[in-house]
Amino acid sequence: MQTITSQEGFAALENNSVLGTLPTMSNARIEFAGTGNVLYCEEGVKLNGTIRFPGNNALVVLRASNHLYRLDLTVHNHCLFYSGKGSYFNGALHAICSEGCSIVLGDDCLYSFGIWIRTADPHLVYDATSKRRLNPSKDVLVGDHVWVGQDAMILKGTHIGSGSILGARAVTSGELCSNASWAGVPARCLREDIFWDDACVHPWTPEQTEKSQVYQKEPALFRHDGQTVRVDELLACLREPHDAEQRLAVVKERLIATAGNRFYLGAKTKPQDKASRGALKSAASRLFGRGDR
Repeated sequence: MQTITSQEGFAALENNSVLGTLPTMSNARIEFAGTGNVLYCEEGVKLNGTIRFPGNNALVVLRASNHLYRLDLTVHNHCLFYSGKGSYFNGALHAICSEGCSIVLGDDCLYSFGIWIRTADPHLVYDATSKRRLNPSKDVLVGDHVWVGQDAMILKGTHIGSGSILGARAVTSGELCSNASWAGVPARCLREDIFWDDACVHPWTPEQTEKSQVYQKEPALFRHDGQTVRVDELLACLREPHDAEQRLAVVKERLIATAGNRFYLGAKTKPQDKASRGALKSAASRLFGRGDR
């Protein structure tokens, strides 16, 4: 086990690599138990908390930010943890990357206290008849400019589209569309076509509150365009290299070099469409004398 608690400690690192720019360590700890692991930091990364590499060939990428990275992170064999530029961490973000999966977090996100992200359950569940495994581990992606509320739990297979809000204590899986607010267990869409701003109202005067009633700047709205990626294809591409430095080259090409509407996710079914379908179903039931099935 190699443990680093200061910039000076990186000089003695063996069989693992720290690339880019050495992070500023602020009550931080990095543990390397295996080999071939890579920590890549851009200039200006200030690290607080713990990053653990218990296995081999894992990759952690921390993009430039003016804010302190508050992390409680474990990245197992052949896994990837990526955090984009300029995100803000109110408290420690807890994340576990398991079974070769990736956690990809976009730019300009806001994370409250007590948040957990996991790519695995992690124990095994099987069908009693076929004896086939029912709970594979899955990648997680959080888009750009996403606000995650206190004590939220982001489970395996979650894809959150850019511009969305995840409410306090929400539990997620599956795809959450862009520019929408989500809350509950499991998380459901409360409202679509919203955007949010990171101004903090705690110390505001009545005059500031009054001024905020109509937004004065360009809103953070995301739409499908030529920059939008297919998330499943992107995540599959990130999992292909087993060598951490090879994976870093893919990250630079597919994540660091992209921006804009890359993580836009459209709504699969609009609430009004659901209501219309329900009305049609009720009408058909009355016409043909059939109950809902």
